[in-house]
Amino acid sequence: MFLKGPFKVTIPTLQSLSKPFLTTTPIFYVNAAPHLGHLYSLVLCDSIARFQKIFRTDRPVFSSTGTDEHGLKVQTVAQEQNKRPLDLCTENSQRFQNLAVLANTAYSHFIRTTNKQHVAAVQGFWNQLKEKKYIEFQHHEGWYSTSDETFYPESALQRIVNEKTGEEELVSTETGKKVQWSSEMNYHFKLSSLRSRLIELYEQNPNFVQPSIYHNQVLSELKSGLQDLSISRPRSRLSWGIPVPNDDFQTIYVWLDALVNYLTVAGYPWNSSDPASGGWPADVHIIGKDIVRFHCIYWPAFLMAAGLPLPKQILVHSHWTMNKVKMSKSLGNVIDPFELIKDYGEEIVKYYLLKQGRLTSDSNFEIEGLEKDYEHDLRRNLGVLTSRIQSKKLYVSEEVQKEWTSPIMGIEKHQEYINHLSQLPDTCAAYAHQGQMHAFIETLQNTLRSATKLLQESEPWNLESNSPARTDVLMLTAHTLRICGILFQSVIPQKSSELLDQLGVPKGNRTFKDAKDTFIATQFNLGKKQKNHLFQKKTPASTINSSISETFIKS
Repeated sequence: MFLKGPFKVTIPTLQSLSKPFLTTTPIFYVNAAPHLGHLYSLVLCDSIARFQKIFRTDRPVFSSTGTDEHGLKVQTVAQEQNKRPLDLCTENSQRFQNLAVLANTAYSHFIRTTNKQHVAAVQGFWNQLKEKKYIEFQHHEGWYSTSDETFYPESALQRIVNEKTGEEELVSTETGKKVQWSSEMNYHFKLSSLRSRLIELYEQNPNFVQPSIYHNQVLSELKSGLQDLSISRPRSRLSWGIPVPNDDFQTIYVWLDALVNYLTVAGYPWNSSDPASGGWPADVHIIGKDIVRFHCIYWPAFLMAAGLPLPKQILVHSHWTMNKVKMSKSLGNVIDPFELIKDYGEEIVKYYLLKQGRLTSDSNFEIEGLEKDYEHDLRRNLGVLTSRIQSKKLYVSEEVQKEWTSPIMGIEKHQEYINHLSQLPDTCAAYAHQGQMHAFIETLQNTLRSATKLLQESEPWNLESNSPARTDVLMLTAHTLRICGILFQSVIPQKSSELLDQLGVPKGNRTFKDAKDTFIATQFNLGKKQKNHLFQKKTPASTINSSISETFIKS
């Protein structure tokens, strides 16, 4: 069964060969341990970066992640734990780096905002904004969220009733965090003066923020008006942060500090070097939906004011829930990503998150769903099909394979399938460029199901060994696995490598270009049984443990 429905096959315009492709995760705040949402951002970024590596082999691919280590929350937690802030940051930053390594994410940069290089970049960026007269010192008052470390306009707030206390509270509409009135002297960024330019950006670039639901939300907020932004805090209240240049009494706003990380990893300040050499402008920032305002309004405004190029696209994803409820430590339903990977392996976990994760709606985590996807998609659909064509009954000699260039018999019978196979790489490329990895995966799985159906209906094991019809079906199946294996390198790289090795596909023939060449000459290992199956049958962990909370949920 093929994936039905209209879709656009839109391949981005090829860029200059000198500019690396740069994709980024948000940097993660170190006041708490890594959770499933952090892991999803990591694997989504990693899958896009890995796809770009096979899509174009003539340019480097950079991907960055890291930790956000300044701010009042870190300062407070360090005081509560009787630790130096830097020691707390170092300890917790290592956890995030450990998770990125455990999940086999091939990041090129891991940044810490306490690094000297980043501190210099932030202060240099501040001076650039000040030189262009976008910063001024004045009195500021408004609704401040300690949790989000930002002031919010009244238009971005709502009143709710606290379920625990029964009292009414004013909270951020976007994050749900409580706000309180605050009054202080600090530096302001002239955000309101850039409102018309921001509106023009969004109206002229409808794909700047994707999916479109977030693009439209930001544009609507811009049209409702913007206030100038407080970008420093009194050092008497916030000492754990980067000092404002030439002012010992003010600390740079943590979000300005954090956002500049994207420039730091690209080598800013560039001075005499070319920004493109470090990958700037970024090709895609990947963020969660709770930090849209900071990335989609503040960040482009900061860059406009500094006279620097904007990122090409911002990709927003939704959150993960459990039992349809937001994961919360107080509710005891926070999944420990380390334990999850330890019990299932990183590729199974990555596959599940990328298949089930969505950009526009929250995804519900179910351990039974993870096990089902492994059993049905990976072990049965991909693994069993691979094993079947390795059966000795389906041996095809090297001589026959050399002579075969495309289906000989029943071309009309298989034409729909052949057309689908030839379009498959471009179809998947369109989804990868849009960050729609769930559609990318489902397209490949539907193709594998079609190949299994073709094999079953044709019954090549009942045909004469020299039958052209038999050779056609087996070569079609082998090329299907080859093409799917090449594309799956962006999702399950290790298993894809094993698959391609078992098929006999040379390591130098595993690029997107090779996938586009539908019937490229390949000496497959048809009828040559491999010692190991791609995916072993597993005993579900959900049946081993009497309660999922014993293994995966943090207490």
